[in-house]
Amino acid sequence: MNKQNIQNGNAKHPSSLRGAIATRQSRFKWIAALPLVARNDIVRESGNALWFILIAILLLGLLTSMMTRSGSSTNDTGDYEQQSIAIDEMMSYAYSIENAVQSLQARGCSENEISFWHDSDGNGTEDGSDNYFNANSPSDRSCHIFQPEGAGLTWLDPPVGIADYPDYVIKLADVTNVGTSNNGKPGKDIVLTLIQMNETVCRSINRKFNIPEVGGTVPEDNGDIVDGSFPGYYTGSFSGATNGIDGLANNCTGGQGPNREYCGETTACLKEETNNEYFIFYHVLIAR
Repeated sequence: MNKQNIQNGNAKHPSSLRGAIATRQSRFKWIAALPLVARNDIVRESGNALWFILIAILLLGLLTSMMTRSGSSTNDTGDYEQQSIAIDEMMSYAYSIENAVQSLQARGCSENEISFWHDSDGNGTEDGSDNYFNANSPSDRSCHIFQPEGAGLTWLDPPVGIADYPDYVIKLADVTNVGTSNNGKPGKDIVLTLIQMNETVCRSINRKFNIPEVGGTVPEDNGDIVDGSFPGYYTGSFSGATNGIDGLANNCTGGQGPNREYCGETTACLKEETNNEYFIFYHVLIAR
C-alpha cells in the first residue's frame, strides 16, 4: 500500500473512530489468543448459568405448589379446629344445664317443678305463649334454670355452622337403659336436643363418645324425635307418648351392639330412620 492510499485511509477514518475500532479488535484478540480449553470454559460457564436459571424456575414452581397444598391443608385443619371448638362449646352448655338441674333438685325442686322458661316470645311476660312455660314451677322462680332467682343460666343459641335448626329443644325422650328405663321403656327422660345437625359434626360427636359407625356413617335410630308432636317442649308434665332412643333394633336386649348403638348412651348424635332422616344430637339432662 503506497503512501497515498494510507493517507486516503486516514482521511476516511478519523482518529476517534480508528481508536474505537482498535479497542474492539483488542478485546476480541485476547479471546482469540486464549487457549482452546479456556474458550471452552467460557462457553461452559454460560451453559451452567442457563442451567442454574432453569433449576431456579423449577424450584420456584415446586415451592408454589407446596404452598398451595399447605394452604389447602391449613384450611382443612382450621375447619376441623373450629368444628372441635363448636362441639366443646355445645357440650359445655349441655353439662352446665345438667348441673343446674341437679343443683335445683338438691334445693328441693321436683322434676315437675323444674322450669326451662325463658322469654322466648320477647314480650317480657312469663305466660303460656312462651315455649317452656311451666305452671307447676314456683312463682318466685326458684326452680327456674334460666333465671337469677333459680340457677341463673342464660339461654344460648347453638354455635354457628353445626346445625340448620336455629335453636336447642328440651323435650321428653326415652333413652333405653338410661335411668330406670329398660326394654319396656317405662321411663321418660328429659333431654337437650339439636336437630338438623351437620353430618360431619354428628360423626365427630359420636367419635368423641365412642359411638360406633355403621357403614361409615351415623347409626340410625328406629324412633322419630322429629314427629307430629315436635318440638314438644318440656313444660313440667311426663304424660303422653315419647320416642325411644336405642337403635334400629328398637330394643336393648343384650345391651349395646349392632342396631343397638344408643342403648345406655346419655350423649350421642343419631340419624332418624324414617320421616326427615335428620341427624340429631341429644344429651340427657334428667335420667328417669
